[in-house]
Amino acid sequence: DNHEIIDKTRACLIILMKDRDVFNYILESLYSDEEEDDDDNQYRQQTTLSLLLNYFQECDDQVIVDLLPDTFNQLSPILESDITSLRRIVVLIFVEFKCKIPDAFELYADKIPTKHQKLIELYTSRRKVRST
Repeated sequence: DNHEIIDKTRACLIILMKDRDVFNYILESLYSDEEEDDDDNQYRQQTTLSLLLNYFQECDDQVIVDLLPDTFNQLSPILESDITSLRRIVVLIFVEFKCKIPDAFELYADKIPTKHQKLIELYTSRRKVRST
């Protein structure tokens, strides 16, 4: 079953991402290979962002604090992408940061465009309501 293989591969990659070099490689893989066509590039970016979201959902708060500066610098430009699905996943990653490490994330939140700050607040408040 393909879903089982995909889930096992994702779980394996999340374990490997505990190594900072592997994490950095995956983060850097967001940016285009010039020989890649637009559809392949979009698929790669979406898959990579989903993997990052899964990773941040599972890892410890201190790990996120340590990775926040580089991750924010790589992901925040994607908020201006024309591709809705990419922007949405980045917003969800930032919601994860806001929920898990609110104080550390607050230092970066002002650098996010207002419209995305509002989305992050909305998703964060919905998540808090669901968890009560």
